[in-house]
Formats: sequence, structure tokens, C-alpha cells
Amino acid sequence: MMKFSSTLTLADFKVAHRISVNRRLGVRNHYPFASVIYSTAVIIAAIALFITMFSYWLRNLITLSHFIESIIFEIFAVLFSVSIPIIRYFVARKWFRRYFYAAQTDRTISIDIDDERILFEVPGVGESKVLWRAIIAFEHEENVALLYTSVSKFIMFSTSALSPAQLTELKDLVVRNGVQFHPEESDTLWVRIQKDLKNFWRSER
Repeated sequence: MMKFSSTLTLADFKVAHRISVNRRLGVRNHYPFASVIYSTAVIIAAIALFITMFSYWLRNLITLSHFIESIIFEIFAVLFSVSIPIIRYFVARKWFRRYFYAAQTDRTISIDIDDERILFEVPGVGESKVLWRAIIAFEHEENVALLYTSVSKFIMFSTSALSPAQLTELKDLVVRNGVQFHPEESDTLWVRIQKDLKNFWRSER
């Protein structure tokens, strides 16, 4: 049995959102700045494409309409890539605000875990009791732990205040109760897409 308090920050919710999105997509991405790197790469590629297409247009290798079409495509690609980290930030902030009352300054939650259940209390909001048999997956990255009760619903807490011994005890509890550290392959969006494509091609033959 273990009992501890956990203080949640906006940064924790950003990590939780990234883990949750990656889990549904079936992506094992452990890099917090991956979306920023991706956006930067798209912008660099768009600039290179613009320079190339502009040089082609100057040499009359393409028409003005083709040049304009390439510019429109580049603008949409850049806007889409830049929107990813922005959207993630606002979604995480929305989760953060909904988790606690707007005027609540104490962001500390209480966690009480034993071999049968998890007690989760948010001061001023309420207390929840979840049995281990309702937990389907466990994720732990960057001092943020998620105990999933469904594909998109989870109990979230920070492990930054836990000692190495307590963290080991938590993981032992997860293993003893048969909870997987990573989602089932069949739960991931990418695997479902692959199966749908295979079924489509089989039906077309």
C-alpha cells in the first residue's frame, strides 16, 4: 500500500496530452519537442521548395499558375505544421483548467493505492475509487503517470515527489495487477487503419 500527494502543473498536462495522443495513434514518441522539430522541418522544406519553384518560374520552366499553386500548398503545409504545437498547448491548458476550479490555487491531489483499488482525491472537487480490474494500461514518462480506464480516459498524477523505492513499488503494483505498461496493439489507430486497408484490398480482389 502506498499513499502520497502529487502537485500537477500545466507542464504535466502537456506531457499527458502528448502521451494520450501518441497512444491513440500507436506512436512511441518520447521526445517532448518532436512536434516543434517536425514544424521546423516542414518550414525549412517549404522555403526550399519556394526557392526552387521561384527559380523554375524565372527560367520559364513552369507557368505562373503552377508557381502560385505551389505557394498555396506551401502556405497550407506551414500553417498545419505550426498549428500542431499550438493546438497541443491550448488543449493541455483546457484540461488543466477543467481539472480544478478556476479560483483554486492548491493543485495538489491525493493518491492512495493498494492491491485492490486506487483512491484519487482532488481537493474541493471530489474523490474517486477505481478498482485495478478497471485499469487497462499504464504509461509513465517525464514524471507523469497515467492509469487508463479506457482508450481516452485515465487517472493522472505526477511522480516527481516519489522516491526511487516508491516508484518501484508503484510499478510492482501495476505488474502484480496484470496492467500493461503499453497499450494493446489492437487499440492503436495505426493498426486499425492497416487492418481496414487490408480488408479493403481483399474485398477489391
